[in-house]
Amino acid sequence: MSSSEEWSSGPHVHSYLDRANSDARPVSSDEALLEHVPSGARRILDLGTGDGRLAALLLQGRPDRQVVGLDLSELMLAAAEQRFAGDSRVELLQHDLTVALPDIGCFDAVVSSLAIHHLPDARKRSLYAEAFEMLEPGGVLANFEHVASPSRRLHLEFFAAIEEPLEHEDPSDRLVDVETQLQWLRAIGFEEVDCHWKWRELALLAGVRPRAPAHAAAAAGAPGSRPTAEAWEEHAQAWARWTRTPGHDHHYEHLNLPAFLALLPEPGRLTLDLGCGEGRLGRALADRGHVVIGVDSSPTLAALARAGGGYREVLEAPAAAVPLPDGCADLVVAFMTLHDMDELAAPVAEAARLLGPAGQLCLAVPHPFAEFSRGRPGDSNYFVAHRYVDVLERDGVSMTFESWRRPLSAYTTALAHAGLQIDSLREPIPDDAGLAAAPALARWRESPIFLHVRAVRQAEAANRIR
Repeated sequence: MSSSEEWSSGPHVHSYLDRANSDARPVSSDEALLEHVPSGARRILDLGTGDGRLAALLLQGRPDRQVVGLDLSELMLAAAEQRFAGDSRVELLQHDLTVALPDIGCFDAVVSSLAIHHLPDARKRSLYAEAFEMLEPGGVLANFEHVASPSRRLHLEFFAAIEEPLEHEDPSDRLVDVETQLQWLRAIGFEEVDCHWKWRELALLAGVRPRAPAHAAAAAGAPGSRPTAEAWEEHAQAWARWTRTPGHDHHYEHLNLPAFLALLPEPGRLTLDLGCGEGRLGRALADRGHVVIGVDSSPTLAALARAGGGYREVLEAPAAAVPLPDGCADLVVAFMTLHDMDELAAPVAEAARLLGPAGQLCLAVPHPFAEFSRGRPGDSNYFVAHRYVDVLERDGVSMTFESWRRPLSAYTTALAHAGLQIDSLREPIPDDAGLAAAPALARWRESPIFLHVRAVRQAEAANRIR
């Protein structure tokens, strides 16, 4: 039966009218959020718990469930402590959401109600990424949020609808529209991302951490499909041999490093080395007067960097969730690291969060054109990111690289979404001294091998233009 025939059918029309005129009532925002917390969730993190209203709803009739509530306000926590006095299912911690979440284990669900919209946009993104890392496979993020209207008129109508004068608008609100936040969640790796409830500027945003890697082979830890962080931890000692064997990595020593150092600003109060690896760049930066903190997700590489010297401190942490405060650095460097990360947008957003008002992000990656020209099996579309495994051996030293080949637009888009504007884009060419030391570099005088980018906050970039 065609669509037009269906609506000429008495039974079909009567069935529709019965449903349309039924007593089904709209679902409230609380009910919608509770529906998206898995019934099997035993441990839940409540971000910005306030007086514990949402935590209390989550615990109703659930003696088997535990909630950890984080909030900055002592007054709010005191109210929550009074609400949950004697309830061993609740743990309340004072924490400022503008800094990285504490190491408090994994959760089956992460929830929040009218809290995250107070954070700067870059911190919103990095907080979502931290929540992703803290979720068990299959765990859910459910955020009931105050979001931006698409127009000033609709914003005014929202305040009229809630019977609040506009002058009562919270100056700490930093509202972002629904679709932008859904895109962030998808980019981080959440699945089943959607806005499940909305009324004007109030919305429930939710996503699920995948239950298993995208490829079946990943479940068995197969190269090229497991998380790149796992791969780099496995290959950490081989990487140390590759980098520390004298005269071995001539691409780094005579081309990539000198050109990258020429891109950097003068040393400031703090430089962050994002994805520091075994620490060779940090040592070079320290020799030039930089105060450097290194960050790497690999325990082995972080330990090697720490032992190698040059750093004030080395943090073992993912690049998307660095346990340092907003605006702490003048310079963030991501030297030959972003292509080694499964997710691009969140680490770039985290770099933006860590930068001060006039801060700069300097990055180096394999040149996308050179990488695509390698013709790796299965890599037939330049515009589609490709996960690859390269096994290289030179002069008796071997290394397995498990990384991503991305188009140039992937990097420029990530920078723009993080509020960063490209200030300089360079394609290093070997100079005469480099060729004298390593004649094999001659081929890179005719085509690019590396891409270097310096980016600044958009307001700072506008000031430079003026």
